[in-house]
Amino acid sequence: MSLADRVCPALGFVLSNALYAAPLPETLRRVKLGTLGDLNPLPTSLMVIGTTSWLGYALSSGNPWIAATNVPGAIVAIATFVSVLPLLRPGPQLRQVQGTVVAGASATISLWTYLIFAGLSAAVRSRVLGFYATAICIILFASPLSTIAKVIQSRNAASILAPLTAAQCLNCVMWTTYGVFAAKDPFVWGPNGTGLLLGIIQLGLKVSFPSKESE
Repeated sequence: MSLADRVCPALGFVLSNALYAAPLPETLRRVKLGTLGDLNPLPTSLMVIGTTSWLGYALSSGNPWIAATNVPGAIVAIATFVSVLPLLRPGPQLRQVQGTVVAGASATISLWTYLIFAGLSAAVRSRVLGFYATAICIILFASPLSTIAKVIQSRNAASILAPLTAAQCLNCVMWTTYGVFAAKDPFVWGPNGTGLLLGIIQLGLKVSFPSKESE
């Protein structure tokens, strides 16, 4: 229990921030090259929404581990998102990223406003925020697979970022363990257990298909 209660969330703090920072080095490399290449910008845009959603849940439920993880995570996610935007050319991909951030931010702000002024109890408010953050989290973990058809068709897994996949798998192991054995919180172990399965699928694609980088 002490392992799950202390060590797992402490390692989860490190691994969660490693997850949020994973796209940044490749993004900065692509900024220097002046081209997006195979970098998938969708996970980065969802990280902005995901970190702020979890921060809202952490502040409402009073969970210091989740709060401590998502404050620096949100800052890194926003920095990465701002860096990748100039690389996106007008077209469907840019509209997808813009739509994701605008829709996600609008939904988050609207939800927070409603919960504050609806006169709900703290428990109900936290439960609603937990469901919302869980949904965003699962979408985030699945977002690298948005290029799965392209990966299988081209037999090239370059669009799935290896550091992000590795960080997702390790991070989800730690938070699932913490959620099941220590926090006993389905809003912690549920999305992270799902994220682990999705991460294993991404890992399988990376192993199955060689990554051939395009400029």
